[in-house]
Amino acid sequence: MFITKCIYGKYSFQYVDLYRKFGYRSPFLRCFKNDFFTQILIFLNKDPEIKKFETSETIQYENSAHSLTSSELIHKKGLPFCFSTLVFGNYDIVFIGYRETLQNTKIKSVYIFANEVFIMGEHSFKELNKKTSGNILNEFTKKYISTSIEGIDKFFIKDHHQNYIHCSDNGFETSIKYFLTGNSVLKKIYSDFAISIAKSRFKYNEATKLEFADMF
Repeated sequence: MFITKCIYGKYSFQYVDLYRKFGYRSPFLRCFKNDFFTQILIFLNKDPEIKKFETSETIQYENSAHSLTSSELIHKKGLPFCFSTLVFGNYDIVFIGYRETLQNTKIKSVYIFANEVFIMGEHSFKELNKKTSGNILNEFTKKYISTSIEGIDKFFIKDHHQNYIHCSDNGFETSIKYFLTGNSVLKKIYSDFAISIAKSRFKYNEATKLEFADMF
């Protein structure tokens, strides 16, 4: 473990995975209580009843470049408060989370990487009243849409590169997820996720494609 830590760093899939192989629990706080599968299905299998907006602005997560790596993120923002890893299909998934403040409200920001490719980000807020939740959603979405979102608990925003934002407020937690699919590498990753889900949940062969609603 010492050698692995020296080569890949403490905050790496390789280090945490080796930790698990020796029978130890991860040394870090997990970033999500629910599973990655659920997070991805929100995007891959979009509910047709959820409102969709389109924007001419390019969707970015905290102005982060698509080329961002996990080591660059930690160098830039410092040590995270949560870090977790898992294997999903052929990909090593890494979650890196930070506590931040917006409009005097504490938020959690999580960056997600697949084989060191930055694929997704999420801001989440808990225990907010409707007014505060609405103000925060407006703050994050005003860059992309001018339409009022008052009274809308769930919606998508899509840009011309086919990146998506998914906003939801279930009364207990407000979540803003950024699904980044704006180039061929990212699209390939999400397509592979779809195939992995299909193989795990449905009878699947190369001649039969699982059709997710409006994936991109």
